Amino acid sequence: MSVQRLIAALEKLKEIHDELIGLADQKRDALVKNVVDEVSSIAAKENKLVRAIEEQLKEQTDATNDFFRSKGFQPTRAVTVTELSRLVTEPKEKEALLAARDRLSETVAVLKQKNDLNQQLIEQSLAFINYSIDLVIGPDDEPMYRNPNQQQGYGAKRSGYFDSKA
Repeated sequence: MSVQRLIAALEKLKEIHDELIGLADQKRDALVKNVVDEVSSIAAKENKLVRAIEEQLKEQTDATNDFFRSKGFQPTRAVTVTELSRLVTEPKEKEALLAARDRLSETVAVLKQKNDLNQQLIEQSLAFINYSIDLVIGPDDEPMYRNPNQQQGYGAKRSGYFDSKA
């Protein structure tokens, strides 16, 4: 019975990751359209799903520990599904467990790819914003740290349209 509980936990994790994939697509569209409020809203939804993943991972760990106890072992470390499947004696359960693992792995890989694309879009947006700011205000020529005893050049002006120190 513990194997069925573990399979159910893996399936639930896959469902949550599927929801995250949908949100990643929405986020990509919002980033392309530059709709900041929508990106923030999607990020809040993602945070809720991440908390659900954490809860489901705890359920997976509990199911794994219960399975080990039912076989007479005391779990001493985190065990992968592949390692655990070696102890499953029923062929159908073993096959279902490995299939659930594979479906979850594929879903996580798709999500990672979509998140990588969104990360690139965000980085490009930030680079464009920084470039635009540098065009308007000019690059910051002052060093981050200046010896307090050296006062020369302290009030040097930036070369952009606006004086940001005014």
